[in-house]
Amino acid sequence: MTEESPATPAPPVPIGYEIQPTGQPGVQYTDIALTALFGHHLAHINSIRQAIWQRFTAFLIANSIITSIIFGPAREPAQQADRQAIGGMIGVVICGYWIQVLRTDYQLLVSRYEEASQFKWLQAGADANPFATMLKRKDLVAGRKIFKLAAQLILVFLLLHATLVVYTAWPVIKSVSLMIVAHMWRQ
Repeated sequence: MTEESPATPAPPVPIGYEIQPTGQPGVQYTDIALTALFGHHLAHINSIRQAIWQRFTAFLIANSIITSIIFGPAREPAQQADRQAIGGMIGVVICGYWIQVLRTDYQLLVSRYEEASQFKWLQAGADANPFATMLKRKDLVAGRKIFKLAAQLILVFLLLHATLVVYTAWPVIKSVSLMIVAHMWRQ
């Protein structure tokens, strides 16, 4: 019997992943495996894009409902002022959260685009990966324009809600500022 040497431990697995060919160059299985992995990246990118617009729609509907409640008819003027103040404050909070969610989702989408652009096939040219050519040609400019338009819509709602908060709080602000000025005159 020969004595076997103890098995050497496997090297630690690095964080992330490294794509290596599964066969010799030109072998069909290499391209199939790489294409399958690329397909999963593409599906993830599409789900991120769908999630961005679903969240955007949900926030848009929420802001529309708040706006309709604020400007809806009230039985008494005091109720209307209270509704405007409370609705405006809720709207400001929702808009702040909305812009943060949009920004993080867009950053995630761009990072996934950059990650997908790293795929290269042995037999195909550099233009085989649409994400690589998109980043090379700076096609993300259209995506940035959409992001900016969405952010501008959020800012319109934010200004509407902030204006309502200031408008409903204006009598209080005015009386407090007049009291401060009167107190300064006496001294």
